[in-house]
Amino acid sequence: MRRDSESLTDRRKLLRDQTNHLHKKLDDNVGPLGTSDQYLRYLRGMLQFRRPIEQQIAASRLPEDFSTFVPSRISEELESDLRALDRAPIIVPAELIDPQPLDFSELLGVLYVLEGSSLGARFLIKRAEQLGFGEATGASHLAKQTCDSGNWKAFCALLEQVETVDEEAMASAARTTFSRALDAFEKV
Repeated sequence: MRRDSESLTDRRKLLRDQTNHLHKKLDDNVGPLGTSDQYLRYLRGMLQFRRPIEQQIAASRLPEDFSTFVPSRISEELESDLRALDRAPIIVPAELIDPQPLDFSELLGVLYVLEGSSLGARFLIKRAEQLGFGEATGASHLAKQTCDSGNWKAFCALLEQVETVDEEAMASAARTTFSRALDAFEKV
């Protein structure tokens, strides 16, 4: 059932290559987070993006033999962070919440984007700290994402273990996930 390490590299490279332009566009849209207002916009955009997609992931199933990996959820922490800043969490319109389960290939593409964001969170937490935000003061979601690098490694191992996956569906889902994030940030 295990794939060789070169296949893992190829699959991750495929996802990275298929989403690189969208990833850059999202990074540019989010901006440098150099001010409290920019950070607040980031929190609102992340919550608008993460809440519906996390509900969709919750409706999906990973095979039971992948028990070492649990998808990260940070919506509750994002809501808590907004409350810590005396801001009400945004209401996500019902039409944006789609609890329809993803098929396994699509789920892998979505999770590639979400779990990969924990790597970027390592940079963002430093920016938040420079603005005066910490785990108890508006950056609990970043603290959660950065406290354990094991989930990203477990996800990468999951990619390595998968024998059969529709790589086009996986890449398409990853691109769609980045597009959904861009849409969320354009609305806040």
